Amino acid sequence: PGTDTAFMLAVANVLFKEDLYNKDYVSKYVEPTGFAKWKDYVLGNTAGPDGKIDRTPEWAEKICGVPAETIRGFARLYAASRPTYFSLGWCGPRSTKGENMARLAMYLQVMTGNVGVVGGCSSNYAIRTGATDLPTPSVSAEYGRTAGKYTSPVLYKNYAYMYQVLMKEKYDK
Repeated sequence: PGTDTAFMLAVANVLFKEDLYNKDYVSKYVEPTGFAKWKDYVLGNTAGPDGKIDRTPEWAEKICGVPAETIRGFARLYAASRPTYFSLGWCGPRSTKGENMARLAMYLQVMTGNVGVVGGCSSNYAIRTGATDLPTPSVSAEYGRTAGKYTSPVLYKNYAYMYQVLMKEKYDK
């Protein structure tokens, strides 16, 4: 808890270093000077409040406890999986300095070209205004409760999302 920002900075670091971000989307829709400054911060070329730090997966591992190779694997899968819907919950952004988590979620979606596309999102769930929301899919809470109707797999009912990521290759076939 509270280490999502470090994790997402490390994901961005991998996207930059392995050239996995969507350069066409970024060049078309993102302000270039601000993006270049942020990239320099993520790669440790310029100092942030805590100094010049290359925000690598190894750096994040010490903070969030997720192994560096897992972060790299996640970043590669995230970059390769398009479109991606990144839904950020309310709790993290409502914590101290939680606005950074919300910003990073949006930055990652923009870096990968997942904003303004079918199946993507702007990750603005935590900062909904109503006027800026992109359409998002919804399902009635009653769906699947009637006998003979759809029943979700146990994997979804138990909120075991991390296992879904590990099983992705099995279901892509």
